[in-house]
Amino acid sequence: MRKVKSYGAWNGDTLSKRNSFNNFASNATQCGAPQRVFGLIESASDYIPMQYFEYSTFNNVHDHAMAYIMDPKMDWVNLSDCIGFPCTAPANVVMDFKYSTHTGANTQHGRKRNFQIIADVKGVSDTYDKCEFKDPWNAWLCTNDHLG
Repeated sequence: MRKVKSYGAWNGDTLSKRNSFNNFASNATQCGAPQRVFGLIESASDYIPMQYFEYSTFNNVHDHAMAYIMDPKMDWVNLSDCIGFPCTAPANVVMDFKYSTHTGANTQHGRKRNFQIIADVKGVSDTYDKCEFKDPWNAWLCTNDHLG
């Protein structure tokens, strides 16, 4: 979702079914640009809806290329919007995956069918059960049914 900034978009969520993500073999393209299956739109400062994925197939997706959740930008601090701190939408990311399939040479062994990707929020994310910080993602991989 792009430019989720109107109040009419709040309290929504997204459901994606039967998507196939193929051949994300590293964290960069041949030209050196970052390559990730999941990330955020640079203008998403106010709100990130809950993301639900069902029956996704991850074929030949390298672990480093799975996701990158950016931190809130300091230049998002402005008096007319978020007062004296950056808008926190990137800190509220929860992606919930159910019934996923992982195949291919670059797939991380032991990946679960049901999992979550959540933003890295100091003092919060590290308190959830069954979560592991993934530095290349700047996010956490969880197998916790109580998130979101």
